[in-house]
Amino acid sequence: MLIYPYHRASRGAKALKEELLSLGVDVDIAKRESDRPLEGLVLNWGATQIHRRVTGTIINHPVAVYTLSNKLSFFQATEGSGSIPPYYISRRYALEDIQQGHRVVCRTRLSSTRGRGIVIAETPEQLVDAPLYTRYIDKTHEYRVHICNNNIIDIQRKAKRAGLDHYHPSIWNLDGGYVYVRRAVWETAPRAIKVAAFSVWEALAALPYTPVFGAIDVMYDQREDRAYVLEVNSAPGLQGTTVKNYANAVKEYINALSVSR
Repeated sequence: MLIYPYHRASRGAKALKEELLSLGVDVDIAKRESDRPLEGLVLNWGATQIHRRVTGTIINHPVAVYTLSNKLSFFQATEGSGSIPPYYISRRYALEDIQQGHRVVCRTRLSSTRGRGIVIAETPEQLVDAPLYTRYIDKTHEYRVHICNNNIIDIQRKAKRAGLDHYHPSIWNLDGGYVYVRRAVWETAPRAIKVAAFSVWEALAALPYTPVFGAIDVMYDQREDRAYVLEVNSAPGLQGTTVKNYANAVKEYINALSVSR
């Protein structure tokens, strides 16, 4: 099997390769550009385009990855799930949401990471032009639910990183002072986050190109016991137990593919 990374320096792809090798899987990192076709099984790690001819079977097709990575395409694809926040492509509707007392997330970039392109507007004056607006969800916790082959293989929760003086009040990412933790998360995670994750995954399963694995970011409002999915990451950061869980799940998936052939 070959892993085709979205970037040649992808740490997640390299970590997955090493863990799969330890499980006895014949795997390597594919060169992103080459005249030789990609044969056999090709696990696409977050690439929206594969710059080589593929004669084998792709796990996580680039079309599926594009749907996940483009925020507007993702919301449109999962609109019927009932588990995403209200979203708009019209500034007028975003303004109405603010006038009704909601905060609005202006997404000036449809495909970005680490909070780039996000402007949070609380007043009409703070609203900016953007191709996508979403209602800001007040959250108690934020989780990441990892799914592979329709099974939850891992759950993490974001927590404040110890030793910092400042934490971003709205954007809970590494730059904002937050990291993922896992201690007792699997046992204590609310049922609502699993329901929301699966409802979005089922909506994605109805697409012509269905993702096999992904990391689903879920916001949870404890007061209402309600969860909302913000995005699905097709190349999540992997380390420790998470990379082991991915490797085991991928090995099980490719073994099942071999049996079905």
